[in-house]
Amino acid sequence: MISRKLIDRRVSLTEISNANKELIDAVEKWRILNLYEKPIKYLFLYGVNFDIYKIKVLKKIPVLVAIV
Repeated sequence: MISRKLIDRRVSLTEISNANKELIDAVEKWRILNLYEKPIKYLFLYGVNFDIYKIKVLKKIPVLVAIV
């Protein structure tokens, strides 16, 4: 497992699930954020395509990243 090489221990499925839930919650808070209510000085946008295998078929999945 890659976590053993990166952090010298195995990451449990529960840890992965909990981290994923935190990320989903953070992304959802950002997604519904009303930008008119926030003073924004800079907004950086970056788009990238990831090659993802789904059921043995390679698909390009577009991802847009925004940093305020």
